[in-house]
Amino acid sequence: MSRRGLVLLASLTTSVLVLSIAAYFYKTHQDFLAQRHHLLCDVLRPGMSRDQVLHVLQQEGDFTMREADWPGGFFALDIQFTNPKVLHKYGYFSVVFIDYKYTRAIIPRGSDSPEFICDFYQAIESITQTP
Repeated sequence: MSRRGLVLLASLTTSVLVLSIAAYFYKTHQDFLAQRHHLLCDVLRPGMSRDQVLHVLQQEGDFTMREADWPGGFFALDIQFTNPKVLHKYGYFSVVFIDYKYTRAIIPRGSDSPEFICDFYQAIESITQTP
């Protein structure tokens, strides 16, 4: 095989390897997003109490929690699982309660707007409104 052919073959092999690695990491990230979404948006349901939410999360594993309270039944629980495998599965997130009911899950971004994983606020608001 000529030198040009070897260079072409090496380039193609490298390209396939790089694309395979990128596809693997993309798939892994998509699986992570799907697992986290399932837990926080399908398993946890709008209107659940703090105790109900914590019970579900405790079934997944041990975690550390930091609570932030505001007047009027508005509070957030910052959750970080302590088991590295479970942390890798769900990451770090906050669950937010309004009127003491689970309404959304977010990823805090410091002073920036949070990234919403799921937001049930409108659904709960319309359910609790009196016609």
